[in-house]
Amino acid sequence: MPHEVGAGWGWTRSSEFIGCERRAGGARCVVRVYPPRGFTFPPLVNLCCSGRCDRLDRCPVKGSLWCLHGAVGRASAWQGFASPGWSVRRVDLWRFLACCPMSLRGFGEAFNEEARGGEGKRVLVGYSMGARLALHALLAKGSWDAAILVAPHPGLEMAEERAERRVSDARWAGLAMSGDWREFLTEWGAQPLLAGVLAGDPPSESSRREIARSFVDWSLGAQEPLWQRLPEISCPVLWCVGERDQKFREFGERAVGLLPNAELWIAAGAGHRVPWEQPEAFRSKVGEFLERVLS
Repeated sequence: MPHEVGAGWGWTRSSEFIGCERRAGGARCVVRVYPPRGFTFPPLVNLCCSGRCDRLDRCPVKGSLWCLHGAVGRASAWQGFASPGWSVRRVDLWRFLACCPMSLRGFGEAFNEEARGGEGKRVLVGYSMGARLALHALLAKGSWDAAILVAPHPGLEMAEERAERRVSDARWAGLAMSGDWREFLTEWGAQPLLAGVLAGDPPSESSRREIARSFVDWSLGAQEPLWQRLPEISCPVLWCVGERDQKFREFGERAVGLLPNAELWIAAGAGHRVPWEQPEAFRSKVGEFLERVLS
């Protein structure tokens, strides 16, 4: 619903209420703020009103969305994502690799233990590498009520393909660990699959050790194929892919045929980075899906 904010800056800006984001110590309104007439910059998403949220009576707690970022990403990539009534928990995946190696299976078990309990329903949201990690959490028998997976890869089925991928990812690990950081980020972002809109700000150089380790521990080459295990996932799953992401569209079409309670959503005009290329459509679809399967 429209309301006015920004009087503290000497002028007001029309804004649209999105939802309430709950965090330690309280909650904040999440709004989309539109620029005043005559300005050309785009709407600002996720501006939080100062102080405690005064809309909690209109935005009751439904549960938590646990959001997992992609490779060479950071938790703040999900900063602009919100759904009315849901607490958004942006997970820093690099801390799981801060002290020692951790396998994909080990992550699933550790993450499920961390996310146990809490108020309301629990929903996993993952993008790309984060979606692969989410699959492992789901298969580790965590008590998740639903999952929203954006462009995950269930796994390479040929041993030769996995070996080739391990070699490729070892090179990325070396660049992340000891190469020029800016050159590494530039080369990573220049891959055709990732062309277009950025998925949030790039990670800082202080994370280079953990990112390098992720190319080993969480490499697609280190992942056992999950195709045959997908029928074990019983919770509702929204599998999201971009219209222009042909390879991952094919993965999605095959995967939803194996999952017992899943649907495929193809985001029109999007490539691999659906939540950032089509944020409005993604947010709308997520809200509709959650309302339908968890109400």
